Amino acid sequence: MTVAKSCRLFLALTGSTELANSEGTYRFHSLTVADGGEVTSTPDVSSNSLTLDIDDVLIQGGGILHMVRMRIVAGNFTVDDLGHVRGDTFDNRFVSLETWASYRGSLSVSVNADCRLQTADWG
Repeated sequence: MTVAKSCRLFLALTGSTELANSEGTYRFHSLTVADGGEVTSTPDVSSNSLTLDIDDVLIQGGGILHMVRMRIVAGNFTVDDLGHVRGDTFDNRFVSLETWASYRGSLSVSVNADCRLQTADWG
């Protein structure tokens, strides 16, 4: 799936994909968020969590992946220069990681030997 420039993909707590077949879980073979594209959650997510299970993720420069609460399972996860991955526990407006960490603790990130994100956990 590609989310193109000026396009937004909203993921809801009660939604899913055919591959996942479970509410709140979205399974893709690949997800590309292009410059000016955004993948985000709907307001109903609030204190719940969505799961993104994706073989290959590419956030291109200017692309945004932003969730209030998310769990990412990815085979390959690439964020180009000026691409954004944002996770916070307040709402779907962006809060910097520094601001969020001052309230909630730290961001935990695991990177494999190829410098690709394996897991990320906010909260």
